[in-house]
Amino acid sequence: MPSFEYEGSYAYHVILTTQDRMPIFADLAFGKRCVSHLKSVSEKTLFRLLAYSFMPDHVHMLVFGSGDSSNLLTFVQRIKQVTSYEFKQATGHRLWQQSFYDRTLRVEEDLGEVARYVLGNPVRAGLAGSDAEYPLSGGEYFEADEAKAPSLLPIYQGEANA
Repeated sequence: MPSFEYEGSYAYHVILTTQDRMPIFADLAFGKRCVSHLKSVSEKTLFRLLAYSFMPDHVHMLVFGSGDSSNLLTFVQRIKQVTSYEFKQATGHRLWQQSFYDRTLRVEEDLGEVARYVLGNPVRAGLAGSDAEYPLSGGEYFEADEAKAPSLLPIYQGEANA
């Protein structure tokens, strides 16, 4: 969005794609290190990591800016930088395609529905029989039980309406 600053308390569905759609995250050890980097970067850049799934050649993330200084462009730049550095050191190749896909969610959208879409990607792709079986998925929605997960929607609506 040309006039949108990507700062503040907004929820985003972000997709990063590997260079030439190479199935880099089929290497579970590297994928798990990237998950660790993702958690660290989200914390440092003030983003709640609601859901993520590292597919073999891309990653889906549902993130929510937890403060006025939360900046999606900074978040994406840092996660790509940290993971790219490790990959380049090990292989000599680029990890990510340039740019990324994002969708800013509207207040009325159900974050749980988007989280279920993100977490269901490995099942739809035939990589796992259930969300819980896939080792490269997680986030607040993944870890919450059904009684707690819907409570994340009013938090988003309250902050966005403030």
